[in-house]
Amino acid sequence: MSARPPRAILSLLGSAALTMLGLAISGCSPNTHACTSDLDCYTGEACTLQSCVPLSDVEGDAGGEPDTNLEPDTNLEPDTSLEPDSGPDYDPQAWLRTYASSGQNAFMRAAAGPGGDLIIAGHSDTLAVGNQDITLARIDAAGIPVWHKVLSSPGGDFVNGLIATSEGDFIATLSSWRNGRFAPLLVRFDAEGNVLWKTSYDILGSGLPDYGDVLAGGTVELDDGSFATALLGYFITTSTASMGLIVVNDDGEVQRAHRLAADALSAHTPAGANALTLIGHQHLAPLSGSGPSTHQPIAVHLNAEGLPQWSLGYIEGNSKINAVLRTDDGGAIFAGWHASNNTTMADPWALKITANGAIVWQHTYAGPADEAFHTITRSPEGNVVLVAGRINANGNIAYPGHPHVFELDPIAGQVLNIERLDPSASGDLVIQDALLLHDGSPALVGTAPNPQNSGTLINAIMRSPSLDTLADCAAPTTPSVFSNRAAATTMEATIPFADPQGAIGSLDVLPVTMDAITLVDVAIHGLPICPL
Repeated sequence: MSARPPRAILSLLGSAALTMLGLAISGCSPNTHACTSDLDCYTGEACTLQSCVPLSDVEGDAGGEPDTNLEPDTNLEPDTSLEPDSGPDYDPQAWLRTYASSGQNAFMRAAAGPGGDLIIAGHSDTLAVGNQDITLARIDAAGIPVWHKVLSSPGGDFVNGLIATSEGDFIATLSSWRNGRFAPLLVRFDAEGNVLWKTSYDILGSGLPDYGDVLAGGTVELDDGSFATALLGYFITTSTASMGLIVVNDDGEVQRAHRLAADALSAHTPAGANALTLIGHQHLAPLSGSGPSTHQPIAVHLNAEGLPQWSLGYIEGNSKINAVLRTDDGGAIFAGWHASNNTTMADPWALKITANGAIVWQHTYAGPADEAFHTITRSPEGNVVLVAGRINANGNIAYPGHPHVFELDPIAGQVLNIERLDPSASGDLVIQDALLLHDGSPALVGTAPNPQNSGTLINAIMRSPSLDTLADCAAPTTPSVFSNRAAATTMEATIPFADPQGAIGSLDVLPVTMDAITLVDVAIHGLPICPL
């Protein structure tokens, strides 16, 4: 058992907790938003089962009781039928705010909360009990903090995912450093910031003396209300990390856990409802000499029973998947960066696959600097919206950010529009997550350098009524020119698993209630950057 994270694990975590991207499972989130009463919902909606749904879905319900037969709305498309005045009661203009407390702070993940508010998870060393704590926050539609809390832990924690559940609360997916190693940690909390449960999962050895470090990737909700979380650990050998999956019920109790015979060094979020696609990447060192290491994405698709069906490997160039969006036909769009064997420049890269893993299109969007797509979501019109920013030689987010917001045609991946959020107006904003809210308005969360304390970072949020008005909080700067070209890769065909049953193995899991992690209210101070 190591006293500090091994180098392979540290390479995933990045520096100062700014770049933790674990094994991902790309999933489909309900298009409803959380509520506690009808006051939290937009015009034409009612609060039913703690989710805002159109009145047409609850009409005819005798006695006004909630319709317990309602299925969650798994359509990712925003409701474009909303009237312009049906959103929250605030001045409809673009705004950018930063939020500071003492020390380093970084908003990393966001989800839609009640009444147009944002629920956010991030990192902070404000309390400095351990190496790094997790922050949870609710910020209203005007940028005013409703509450801000720190999960104070004796170790160091990293947030890898945040989802809104169909019951109107939220689950943060963490990797927690305790007892000399990392372990997955899930925290379920409500819209008022009350923690419902917080459970860590010790993965016990089976064939190996000790699995050691196990990281959590993203989490998705399955059709039956359970939750699947991607894992990364040394499940098969002590030298090569591989993928895994744990499924828990709505109380955090383990239902099943598996490891896969697929090497990887990171894990994203599963894509799908019951059938899941696990996305990861291998960080390969050169076989000899001092040549560059390479990042090679890998995807493994599992059926509803958890058996692997096919894998999609990548064997040319240098690429990494940072974000995944599920498509309506059961496929997915991967987004990240790619550098071909003929150039050292990293470019934003996106790839679309069908439900069977066949590649529909893949493109790089070559600009003047090393950049990568960090987030992906969908516009009210069904287009793909991605945010790109600078990266360094290791593929991690770099400053100055110079973020670009791309809008792509999902059919062919062609560029429809690019907006640049120039640092002179956006305070050198780096975007960590982006989402389109129920009314189609964009919300971007991330970090910015602290002007009051050089060398530290503070939280940042940017919102606007529409994608078109994001530029209202940016200097009048012409976006960089990006040339759209097909990516020359050999990631072209899926490989079926000849022995699906033999490619998986069960994991022994010991749930641990994390009483040592306490919730502390911490004040944050907002500073309006735009409009002043």
